Amino acid sequence: MVDKIIDRIKKNGFSDFQIARATKHERQLYLVKNNVEAEREVNATHYEVTVYLDHSADGKNFRGAYTFFIKPGEDLERYLTAARLGASLVKNRPYGLVGPAVYPEVELLDPRLKAGREPADNLADIILHHANDNRVTLSSAEIFLTATEIELHTSTGITAQKEKGRIEVDLILLSRNGDQSAEMHVNLDRRNFDHLQLADTIERNKIYARDMLAVEVPRNGRSTVVVNRDNIYNFFYPLIYHSSARIKDQGISAFTFGTAVADGTVNGEGLTILSSGLEPYGLYSDRFDEEGVPGQVHTVVEKGIFMKYLANKQYADYLDLEPTGTFKNLIVKSVPGGRFDIPGDDYYEIVKFSDLSPDPITGDFVAEIRFGYHHQPGRKTPIKGGSVSGNVFKALADLTGSQAEAFNGEYRGPECIAIRNLDIAGS
Repeated sequence: MVDKIIDRIKKNGFSDFQIARATKHERQLYLVKNNVEAEREVNATHYEVTVYLDHSADGKNFRGAYTFFIKPGEDLERYLTAARLGASLVKNRPYGLVGPAVYPEVELLDPRLKAGREPADNLADIILHHANDNRVTLSSAEIFLTATEIELHTSTGITAQKEKGRIEVDLILLSRNGDQSAEMHVNLDRRNFDHLQLADTIERNKIYARDMLAVEVPRNGRSTVVVNRDNIYNFFYPLIYHSSARIKDQGISAFTFGTAVADGTVNGEGLTILSSGLEPYGLYSDRFDEEGVPGQVHTVVEKGIFMKYLANKQYADYLDLEPTGTFKNLIVKSVPGGRFDIPGDDYYEIVKFSDLSPDPITGDFVAEIRFGYHHQPGRKTPIKGGSVSGNVFKALADLTGSQAEAFNGEYRGPECIAIRNLDIAGS
């Protein structure tokens, strides 16, 4: 069908194209309490087609683009007619497409994903074995195991293939003590079964579920706050946002080459972060991206100094940069205040936020505390409610990171980071 799509694109007068053929094999398993409620197997193929149309208006040249998804058997001509109209209305400055390249080998597919129903059954057995005790029970669980084969074809001569895998586990634990009850939601998204650490994760969250029955509201004031690995990527998102060449081209980025990213005097040597598309089994790792840009590793911030904008081909052309693709997996190499074992005698450890989403432009954030602990000398109190607020760019001047390191699919670096002088709104 790829040849047919290419032929029709050319006959419709488009200037360039990208076609990605994706074949997905997915096994789904649903658990309710102690039983397997349902099981499904899904096999599907679709084509993601992007067409480009060069046109002019008022003496200026433009490039329009339009993307659509089509399945075998659907009316291709109808899609292309809509695509031509859509692309003719888009007035981007002209830019090119990337050409063929040498693509790195990256571990993206755990071979066990191809072992039929056995991997899903094994995960179900682990969940059922570990999730239930006399105070905690499994409410429900969903398991999705996906293997995808992708072929990329472009008008610039790229023909490339890759395989990718995905392992998603979502479960809810219920704790009870008399008339009291609490719920703990666990979501895991990985490419490798070993990285799930499923049994340990369930046991840890069972402790959280039991402790949820004895929570207190945190007190008002300022405190050191410890953020764990599951929230670090979101916390650093404003840096990712401002390192985008698209945001730079729009005049929004606060970063310029060779300047500090932190707002304030840095305690220590400064933050070093990388974007890695080559992290083994990283959720954002890739042999090549949707445009055909090879997987790469880039130092974005080094010792607190901004080093590189990350650009797709369009914005690389606009800013006269080499195309790097967008930001991939977050790698934190160093933090300003160094490493800690215990960040202090009195601090808040936030296990789960309801939503930690800093404003990408300003870096300001207010996040509700779903569950955590207040650590004091000789005491560890479960907490829930209230909120944590602050500013990411101010916090960057004085972060510390744990000695222990972690990998959670999208992030590699300290297991947790400690942020000083954040505002706690509570009782």
